[in-house]
Amino acid sequence: QGLSVLLLVAAFLYMLRTLFRAKEVEKIRRDLTHNITHELKTPIAAAYASVDALRTMPEIVDQRRDDYLDMAHGELQRLGAMVDEILRSSTEKFATAELRLEECSVADMVERVVKSLDMRYASRKVEWCIEVDEGCAVVADKFYLEGALSAVVDNAIKYSSEQPKVKLRGRVHSGYTYISVEDCGLGIPRKEQRRIFDKFYRITSGDRYSTSGYGIGLYFVRSVVERHGGSVTLSSKLGEGSCFTLKLLRYGK
Repeated sequence: QGLSVLLLVAAFLYMLRTLFRAKEVEKIRRDLTHNITHELKTPIAAAYASVDALRTMPEIVDQRRDDYLDMAHGELQRLGAMVDEILRSSTEKFATAELRLEECSVADMVERVVKSLDMRYASRKVEWCIEVDEGCAVVADKFYLEGALSAVVDNAIKYSSEQPKVKLRGRVHSGYTYISVEDCGLGIPRKEQRRIFDKFYRITSGDRYSTSGYGIGLYFVRSVVERHGGSVTLSSKLGEGSCFTLKLLRYGK
């Protein structure tokens, strides 16, 4: 009789565990679908606004027209990269994806990222500080590395409560290229920092959860950097901002 009771209790506990796990998985699925939908709207809206401006304002000067075209092209590229990354996050192919390594100027990469995000967040009047050492470069897959850098800078802007102030630095030291992105935003609680690079993980405290995202941006950043044989570190203090540093082998993995 005692054995029967133990078996019933064990079966009951197993059933409860299964139910709670299924509920958690369903919540993750629901949140992920919601966040993906909202995140995809950003590049779509930016590309639409650029094309609409070109269509409705024929008096736009050549330089401004080129800026709008570059922005639309960049946002459509980002949209494609986001879709690819969502697909990769559900497979194991990213770990073996071929990297197209080439010499990448950090200054040029930073300039493109800043130009794109400055147009996207024009209404927030981002204050930029850029310090890239002369000759700072890295052998990497430009498309993926630039996407990772853009994701970090985008977060720095999104999670700043007031007028964003973003500082980007680039330097080469002892065979490594360091690219850091520093902000004066909300900061990240210490207890959350160890999980910030986990797939699908999002901070739910404070004002962050109201900001769109689906929890794979920093996971993507870490994956890209590690595929290049590097690492990414975080230094942050709640209420004072964060600094993400990408450390990459200067001449590639």
